[in-house]
Amino acid sequence: MLSNKPLKLLHDEERSSHPQSEAEKFQQVNQQNFADVLTFLEFTEAFNLTIGFVEINYVQDTDYLIESLQNHPSCEDVRFLICNFDDPQLRFLRDELINSLSKVTVERDKKLVIIIRGLENSIGSSGDYPPILQDLNYIRDAFPESVPHPILFFLPDYAITRLALFAPDFWSWRSGLFQFITFEDFRSTQEWIMPKTRQFYLTIQSLDSSVSKERIELLKELLQEHSVKNRETKQNLHNYLTILTQLGIACRSNYNTLVESKEYLKQAYELVNSADSSRSIIVRGNVIYELGVTYLKLGDLVSALSYLQKSLKLRKNIGDFKGTAETLDKIGIIYTQQGKFEAGLNYFDDCLTIQESIKNDLGKAEALNQIGIVRIEKGEIERAIALYQQVLLVYTRETFPKPWATFHNNLGNGYCNYNDGDVSENLEKAIASYENSLQVYTPEEFPQQWGKIQNNLAVAYSNRIRGDKDKNLKKAIAHYQHALEVYTSERIDL
Repeated sequence: MLSNKPLKLLHDEERSSHPQSEAEKFQQVNQQNFADVLTFLEFTEAFNLTIGFVEINYVQDTDYLIESLQNHPSCEDVRFLICNFDDPQLRFLRDELINSLSKVTVERDKKLVIIIRGLENSIGSSGDYPPILQDLNYIRDAFPESVPHPILFFLPDYAITRLALFAPDFWSWRSGLFQFITFEDFRSTQEWIMPKTRQFYLTIQSLDSSVSKERIELLKELLQEHSVKNRETKQNLHNYLTILTQLGIACRSNYNTLVESKEYLKQAYELVNSADSSRSIIVRGNVIYELGVTYLKLGDLVSALSYLQKSLKLRKNIGDFKGTAETLDKIGIIYTQQGKFEAGLNYFDDCLTIQESIKNDLGKAEALNQIGIVRIEKGEIERAIALYQQVLLVYTRETFPKPWATFHNNLGNGYCNYNDGDVSENLEKAIASYENSLQVYTPEEFPQQWGKIQNNLAVAYSNRIRGDKDKNLKKAIAHYQHALEVYTSERIDL
């Protein structure tokens, strides 16, 4: 059985011998993306221009990533030139790079890799054609000769969007786009809740990145600009499709704009299925997947399943392992919500196999978590508890705080539903597990998750056997009141 498989993370030996630094923790939750960057560095040639973009939204995370790259054994033969170009008035990037390179002695036995950070200040977040991007696009062809080295641009998501739109020729030279998530909060996690039980499950992975209202407004402005432009050229059409998709994903992060999300993604879907047969299969698979996820979030399971199965077929055909795994996960969720538990387990098992093969520990944790949820729904409580107990030996609070808290919440659900053995002891274990989960899920940072656990604690105290009955009921009422601080009559999406 899956629960008996050995659970081993990368770098277990190193983690057991010394406490992890913040950089190591950041690397841990971005293992696949970090590995992709290392592969990019390995296959770039020392004296040839190769361009990669790293989407990273926090300055501190940029520091963590640079530190991780500099200290990684596979980068011993790489010399990183860190260029902090954070002047808002910067216009001529190539001139700045040439000036920086003139101060560096290039070693023949070491590959020089340029990391550019801070450029978002000159790119800005609004307005047409910032001067730096106009110049970058105009003098693109001069880069290979004057800057003959691999370059990694570290930029937040909005700056990458603007660079792709306003410097499309330069953008088209990219050899990689690597998207990193933040270790600090995982704020935007979307929970998929089983409606049949009084306890509420939590899931781990984020469906949507944390989206601000400012980013949504910026994307809407960009969409408006491109809706009046000529979209007959391939580049303009690509830009328009990119904005539609990103806007659909952004709107999905807000309960009140779910319908908007569906409409934007349906427009994107129509574009990728138009007569233009040259449309990238990767892009088609991604758009169809995002539309399926939106239908899932809207509760339209039939439409969601239809789109996700189409996406799964495309992603399998092109060998997109990460995309295939996340699609299998969502299809498993659909079957589970439909009460088709065996079908759901099959998809989660397939997802787990892929996540293990690509060493995606966060994805692996989510697959194991979903398997545990299904075991509880099937009444296989003992198996679910054993699975969560085994997993918690690996996913510790220090290395994976979000999965650790999620597993504790769902372990609490298992104990709450476990009627064999000492029921009073099971309820005490449930309460302890929920309390552990609250160490991470605080009301300030994770109000929805906190509210769900408050509800779970209320259920546990309502049924508690040990202790004074009146005190237990008072505690139950207090926890229900806490839950109501988050969930109101206008918005109850438990």
